[in-house]
Amino acid sequence: MLKKLGYSCFLLLLAMLPQLAEASRFSEDCSQLVQGLLNAEKSEAIVEQMRNVGAGKPSVFLGDEALPWIGHYFPFDHGGIASRWQIPGGAPPAKLISEEVVGETEEIKAANVKAALRAMTQENIDKLSAAEKMDIFLGNYDFRITETELDYRGPRRDPAPESWEGFCNGRCAAGMLTEEPAKPVTVINADGISVTFQPNDIKALMTASYFYVEKYAQMGSPNRVAEIDLKERVDPAAFDMALRAVIGEAERPFVVDIAPGIEVWNYLAVGYDRALGATASIVERTVDMPADAVSQVPAHSTVYYINDIKDVAAHNGNTKA
Repeated sequence: MLKKLGYSCFLLLLAMLPQLAEASRFSEDCSQLVQGLLNAEKSEAIVEQMRNVGAGKPSVFLGDEALPWIGHYFPFDHGGIASRWQIPGGAPPAKLISEEVVGETEEIKAANVKAALRAMTQENIDKLSAAEKMDIFLGNYDFRITETELDYRGPRRDPAPESWEGFCNGRCAAGMLTEEPAKPVTVINADGISVTFQPNDIKALMTASYFYVEKYAQMGSPNRVAEIDLKERVDPAAFDMALRAVIGEAERPFVVDIAPGIEVWNYLAVGYDRALGATASIVERTVDMPADAVSQVPAHSTVYYINDIKDVAAHNGNTKA
């Protein structure tokens, strides 16, 4: 679950385009860094401090209180939050209960769905997806939440989702901003039907709820074309400042898209080791150097980040223990 990423990889890729780290990119990324700290109710003065290449902690790993919980990205091609994760393979339902039951009118059909649910064993109800359970709890006997997930994000979507598409951004945001669900919760809907939400069910609903966040700051932009185009990638100096400012000083994780291509893989950066080389005079000035730069210092960092859980059923509980 815990992996490390050498910052030198970023430098190597960024060096492929000579104008990548131009002043405007650096300034824009620093502005976003300031906004991110303000969103976290931290001082923007930290950014100014980190302009000094020697400032900040050389090595940091977030403690248990700041460490996010880990979840699954619930891939859309498996149904997203409509996937029945307790069944081996986590496949989406072949048919929803509302699709198996008929009725001459919507009222009659809803009554027949209720009767079908009451006839199900509690064990079978417990194995339904998080979306199906939420529909039952809310009395949505047309299973509108589940159908929406399957039709607009899931395997029924046209075009079909790619295997990498899912709730990785929602998983990261929920893991940072909420307490980890650790125990099952049993609720009874208005018609007396009992539903148990396992921790993974609650995590799935939370990842969907945090798919869009109200406040965020973004350094760089994801690549949306097949060819690797790094023009919108985060400036390496600004990324180095973000490590020291956010993880080192603010003691907060942040989200990193680790894929340089069209796919987006959001992981949580939770620590780093950083070392500086010897300061050297600038022999040949390049277009990506600030106009007032008089020397250069090589920096190498290894970034530690948290990825997602592969075996969902095996981690139905506390992932920080």
